[in-house]
Amino acid sequence: ALVIVSMEGAKDEPSYFEALHDVPGGVDGRRIKLVLVPPEENASAPMHVLTAARTTVAAYGWSNVDQVWLVMDVDRHKGLE
Repeated sequence: ALVIVSMEGAKDEPSYFEALHDVPGGVDGRRIKLVLVPPEENASAPMHVLTAARTTVAAYGWSNVDQVWLVMDVDRHKGLE
């Protein structure tokens, strides 16, 4: 499975997902491939996260991507719950 993870944060969020490689039974790269998409500089608003995800999915080809995750701080952006 190919999973695109587009995120708001460039510091903490990537490390959360990279840690999944160290968990027994976690992401091993053979069955599940995570593609982490950190934000561009000064582009962490929800619409930028969505745009980055769309761009990455298009680069891989829509039919090749199994899931797309958008990771944002809902406390910072009211109404995203």
